[in-house]
Amino acid sequence: MVNQDNSFAQLAIFQQHLDLDSSRVAALSHALKRFLSAQNPVDNIRAIRDLMQVQLQSGPLAEFAPLFRFDDGFWLSELFIKLLSFKDNDFFSTLDGQNKLSVGLRSRILPNFEFIFVPAAIAAGGFYLQEANLQIRILYFDIRHQRLFIEPNGLLALFTSEIGQGLSTRQLGLTIQTLNDLAEVLLEDQFVLDLNLIQMENDAQLEINKADLPVAVSDKLFILAQANQVDIVALDDGFLLNLNSSLKLYFTEVVDRIGHAQWRFRVSDKDDSETFLSVLLKYAWFRNWYWDNIQDLQIAYRDEFFLG
Repeated sequence: MVNQDNSFAQLAIFQQHLDLDSSRVAALSHALKRFLSAQNPVDNIRAIRDLMQVQLQSGPLAEFAPLFRFDDGFWLSELFIKLLSFKDNDFFSTLDGQNKLSVGLRSRILPNFEFIFVPAAIAAGGFYLQEANLQIRILYFDIRHQRLFIEPNGLLALFTSEIGQGLSTRQLGLTIQTLNDLAEVLLEDQFVLDLNLIQMENDAQLEINKADLPVAVSDKLFILAQANQVDIVALDDGFLLNLNSSLKLYFTEVVDRIGHAQWRFRVSDKDDSETFLSVLLKYAWFRNWYWDNIQDLQIAYRDEFFLG
């Protein structure tokens, strides 16, 4: 009789677990169905946000655990694929050796790279998108607070890595365009953006993080430009580099009331297609100058989100 009572008690607990798991699976199924049927960026973003919230609140399932196998990084990868599809970009997820979906994010324009989302170990939460093998972070994404911030040094390090150096100018340009396309789509859901060195607008000003640039750094730029047959013009407030017939780079300063100089870069071209990053990648002498003096020339960005 005791054994029978114990078995009934265990069955009662099992039944309670089934009820609880069923409600969680139903909520997950509803959010996933919304994501799969969503026809615009905002509905896609909100469906994935709800789906991730269901997972967060539910915790591990007691009886249906095998059904609950995709983590937040997987859902964010799937979200990026759908969002980029609205701009005809071809990012895709992969299949692992068991023919199951993996968390990797790939693109045909970057065949040798695989990207994954990893949780950001900072108080703000969110995720980093990083190259899986090189472990180079290129952006911060927070779906809950609607933020997308580019990590400038990470993106430059990725493209100047041993693998990245093999990319063509077309591949680099398409990658930069893809990130700008993603930002444009996210704006439809009022995301806060910091595109930093991949901004394409001619009026985009990129301030360096430190004020009062050492004279030796700007003098070195002048010398290197002349040594590389680049037309450089001294302006009242800095320099103008005529990199080619249609591409100019301004490096100028604004002096505040107490005499501190804030330096900034600005790229100008005929059709708003060039960025500060593309200048760094096209002109090795300029990139070397930038890297060699990075402590003084670091572009200001939201570094508090890249501490983890």
